[in-house]
Amino acid sequence: MSRPCSLKDIAQECGVSVSTVSQILKNSPRDYSSEQTRAKVRETARKLGYRRNYGYRLMRGQKTMTVAIMASMEHMRSEEHVSKLVIELMSCFDHHGYASYFNTFVYDAQENLNKVRDLLARGVECFVAVGAPVGHKELEREIEGQGGYLISTSREFRNHIFMSDLSASRSIARYLYGRAGEDFCFFPCSDPPQGRFAALEEVFGDLLREELLRRHTCRCTSYKECGGNYPDFAFREGYAATERACGMNPRLRGFFYENDAFALGGIAYLMQSGRQIGRDVWVAGYNNDSAVRNAPYPVSSADHDWERHAPLFVEKALKSEPCRMILDTTAHIREYIPGTNRIHEIDFVSSE
Repeated sequence: MSRPCSLKDIAQECGVSVSTVSQILKNSPRDYSSEQTRAKVRETARKLGYRRNYGYRLMRGQKTMTVAIMASMEHMRSEEHVSKLVIELMSCFDHHGYASYFNTFVYDAQENLNKVRDLLARGVECFVAVGAPVGHKELEREIEGQGGYLISTSREFRNHIFMSDLSASRSIARYLYGRAGEDFCFFPCSDPPQGRFAALEEVFGDLLREELLRRHTCRCTSYKECGGNYPDFAFREGYAATERACGMNPRLRGFFYENDAFALGGIAYLMQSGRQIGRDVWVAGYNNDSAVRNAPYPVSSADHDWERHAPLFVEKALKSEPCRMILDTTAHIREYIPGTNRIHEIDFVSSE
């Protein structure tokens, strides 16, 4: 069996000293190497299969240069926009010399706490939570009590970068209302509806909440009931909810879904019933998944733009500084160009 790669092997390959390699891989503040040298050393370390000795670092009280990225619910690892965020975060952390764990929280607070304690015991220094898991307050206390840093996409945590859906949802709801008028339906998967429902309350400003719920919503089964593949579950639920809604109001022309996975199921029903997407009915989801972006018919959605925002999470996490930021998602309104089959896209983004 070949011996493991050492710092000396990397130094010889790169033509630098062992101490230089050590400072770069430790992300040391005393590292004064050029960015080109840092990139070469890290790439060589990956190529040669270098592995840090975390146990040795822990015994000596040194930093392990590890982070944990955790989705707040099991179904989220099947969501395309979450996978995109995780990949972007891991890439950014890797650029800074950090290794990343990825895990998911469950619906049991004690099990989630045990996961966090196990990661802390391995020397994980900072955590990025995608959403707010069950028992989040206890998790926050445990991490900060052990000297770790936690930042989340949820405002439930002290440190957060929250992607507000209100502005994008307002743009989508106004567009659909402009096309469909009162023949409009929103498909939430929580009871009572949260988040995006506030945009509908603004658009239908003359209706009381109870009346808006009765006339313009049709609830999909919650993702908490998902027992397996989430995209398949959401597709089935979107299809079934759309069939119910159209049965109650055959004149419906505007359809706004909790996310793109539910929207795709709704679209399947609408097309099977002879409706033309973008011509006699208008559809919107959320998250701007590839299936929606590349659809041969116009489906509006909203994008978190994780390529741009992930480096901000990493910057705040590595500095371990207080962070309370609210950023906007971007609405993508898609429609046919009149008289053609070409799709025109309009992007909207505005600050709260």
